[in-house]
Amino acid sequence: MTDTLIPTPQSMQPRTGSFRFGPPGTAVAIRSNSTAARAAVASFVRRLEHDHGVLAATSAAPAPVIRLCLLSPSGAGKLGCATSPAFATAAGQEQGYTLDISGGAVEIAAMTAHGLQNGAATLLQLLSRMEDGLEAPCCRVEDWPDTRFRVAADWLLNAEINRWGYERGDGLEATIARMKRKLDQAATYKINAVWFDGFGWEVDRTPWYGDFARELADYARKRHIR
Repeated sequence: MTDTLIPTPQSMQPRTGSFRFGPPGTAVAIRSNSTAARAAVASFVRRLEHDHGVLAATSAAPAPVIRLCLLSPSGAGKLGCATSPAFATAAGQEQGYTLDISGGAVEIAAMTAHGLQNGAATLLQLLSRMEDGLEAPCCRVEDWPDTRFRVAADWLLNAEINRWGYERGDGLEATIARMKRKLDQAATYKINAVWFDGFGWEVDRTPWYGDFARELADYARKRHIR
């Protein structure tokens, strides 16, 4: 399974069985133990609905359960995470996660919303389309980055020595939409820093440039991208 995941997780232990969703239009119950996880939950729900046609169930509806749990160092042991190597380093505490998939439920645990986002990204990559719906293989993943920043270069705006990478001559709104899609793609693969613009950056470059840069920076920040 690890050869299908980008980047490859630090540890993945396969188990028998799978967590199954129904056909498109089916509901899954998304649970969280903290309002601080709201953005990560909302992003995960959007991806499930947009990419797979899976709907978030109401709190009372019977459905398969996916839990996104924020941990504190003192409470980590309640979910069996206190000794996980995912949280043994500073980078792991910031971005690490555990992902447990069983036949009846999925649980993603992390110490930050960034870690929850990374765990959700791994779960989305593990989903496979079957004749009667979606499934994810049962397994336990413990993952954390070796370095704090995973950087993508030369893919948005770039330095004057190269090219203006994602400007296509189709207008500012289309350029911004294209760049936001690329930022979403970066988050999908746990890239958390991008080379956005090169030499000579200034807010007054053109009348619209400051608002343009702020809008994209805010969009990136909500996805834990610098």
